[in-house]
Amino acid sequence: MNHLCSLALLALAALVSAQSAPGFPIQVDTNLRADFQDTSTSISPAGVLLNRDDVLEEPTIVGPSDSTRTIDYMVFMVDQDVISPSDPSTRIQFLHWYQPNLAGASEVLFDFDSDSKNFTSATPLAYIPPTPPGGDIAHRYTLIMFRQPEGFNIPSGFESFFEEKSDLSNRLDFDIAAFVSASGLGEPVGANWFQVQNKTASGSTSSSTTQSASATSTSTEASSTESATSTATTSTSTETENTSASGAKSTTTASAEVATSTAVVTPSQTLETIASPAPSSSATISSPAAGAAGIVASIGRGLMVSFVLTIAGAGWWLL
Repeated sequence: MNHLCSLALLALAALVSAQSAPGFPIQVDTNLRADFQDTSTSISPAGVLLNRDDVLEEPTIVGPSDSTRTIDYMVFMVDQDVISPSDPSTRIQFLHWYQPNLAGASEVLFDFDSDSKNFTSATPLAYIPPTPPGGDIAHRYTLIMFRQPEGFNIPSGFESFFEEKSDLSNRLDFDIAAFVSASGLGEPVGANWFQVQNKTASGSTSSSTTQSASATSTSTEASSTESATSTATTSTSTETENTSASGAKSTTTASAEVATSTAVVTPSQTLETIASPAPSSSATISSPAAGAAGIVASIGRGLMVSFVLTIAGAGWWLL
C-alpha cells in the first residue's frame, strides 16, 4: 500500500512539475514565462484553458534572468492535437510559430536581428493563432525555447516546414523531437503550454437560401413607390426606393426563406479556417446582397411595369 502511495505521489509530482503538455514528445520541467500582452493574458499555470480571443497575437517571451543581447534563443509553438487529413483517428503536430534570434538585455526577449554572436539567417514563421475545430477536444499548445547554436541552420529534410505558404499545409505533421535531434539544439531552456477549445457544435453549419418572391403592382395617377425587402435568418437586408412621378404607384415585396444544412468539417477545411482566422472562437459572417431593376415601357395610354428582382444571400460558419 505504501508502495502504491509513493508511486502516486511521484506521478503527481511529475505532473505538477511538467511544463510541456502531457504527451508532448519533449518533457520539460523548467517554466517558460509567456504573456499575451495585448490582452493581459498570462499562461499561468501551465495547461490553463484560454479563450481564443485572448491569444490572437503572438506572445511575449520572458527568458532566463541572465539573458543578454549577445545570446540568442529560439522558440517554437506546436499544437499536438490536429486531426490528420489522411487518418481522422490520428492526431498530428502543427507548427504554429517559429521565432529565432530572440535576445534581450532584460528578461523580456525581442528579435535583435544580427546583434548577437549566434545570430541565424533562418527565417521566422509567422504566428498562427489557435483555431481548433468546433466540437473537438481542447487542443494543447506547447511553447518551447532553446538556446540558439552558433551558425544554426534549418536541418536537411525540414526546410519545407519553414516556408511561408498561404494554405499552411506544409506546417502539418511536424515532428519537434526529430527536428531537435537533427539540428542539435540540445536541452530546452524552458517550456509552457495552454489549451484552447471551440465549444461550438461539431461540424459547420452552412445556409442555403430558398427564395420565394411575391410582387404586387397597382397603377394610379399620383405617385410611384418601389420597395424591395429581403429577410433571412442570419441577416436582414432592406432596400427601399421611393420616387414620385405622375402616372403610377407600384409596390414590390420579396421575402426569403432560409433552409439550413449541416456539413461535416474536414481537416483540410480546418486548415482553410486557420489561413483566414476569425476574430473570435465562434463567429458568423453574413454576406447578403440585394438588387432590383425595373423596366418601364409605355403602350398607348397604359403603363406596363416589369421588374427583375435578384436576391442573393450566403452565410458561412467560421471556427
